[in-house]
Amino acid sequence: MKRIIFTIFVLTNLFQSIAKADTAMVGMVDGMVCIECQKKVTKELKAATGQEDIVVSWPDGVAIVNFDGETNFTEEDFKNIITKAGFK
Repeated sequence: MKRIIFTIFVLTNLFQSIAKADTAMVGMVDGMVCIECQKKVTKELKAATGQEDIVVSWPDGVAIVNFDGETNFTEEDFKNIITKAGFK
């Protein structure tokens, strides 16, 4: 039951984050098993995109990058960063 409530809480926060962005990219990240994995993915995405509004959830296996305005960052770029971080 605690897991369900936690997941609902995390997803609610993630969707609120998307609603504030001009452009958002959402992707699944397989292989994250701890908070350190989450920090690594966040760090790599921040470095690659230059954006600070990035939400990563290791329990849900999701990463969201919120862009201010338009972006040239592609889905392929996103996949490459996740792979570089050691995940799928």
